[in-house]
Amino acid sequence: MSLNAQEQAKYEELTSLQASGTALKPAQKVELKKLKKKLDQQVASKSEASTSVNTFGKTSSSKESTSTVNPKAIRFVEAERQVLTRRAENLVANNAELVVERLGSIKKANETMLVRAAVLALADMNDEDLVEYMKQAQRNMIG
Repeated sequence: MSLNAQEQAKYEELTSLQASGTALKPAQKVELKKLKKKLDQQVASKSEASTSVNTFGKTSSSKESTSTVNPKAIRFVEAERQVLTRRAENLVANNAELVVERLGSIKKANETMLVRAAVLALADMNDEDLVEYMKQAQRNMIG
């Protein structure tokens, strides 16, 4: 998907007009945008062709993630949202120094990080306590 000679000339003409401060007509703007997009795709396809080895020894393009993300949509009831907000606020209010020391910033003590920490805490929880918390969560969802 490269620009042919005619498209290249048109692109150069439009960019020089734009650079000189001349207001482009709407049709010219659209054409310039299409040509830029075509050029960007050309550049992107060339960069995808070159691969590199990341720090984990995998051959990949620079845009490939080194971790797997599996999003889960969770809808929290209002009471759960309030608990998350209050807990994050209390953590910062009561242990701001600890949060900064261990996490690097107060902003890291947010609702998302609390949920992630709770997921990790599940591994340490015994089955009876876990079932009781699940029952409580079920009650919150119903009433």
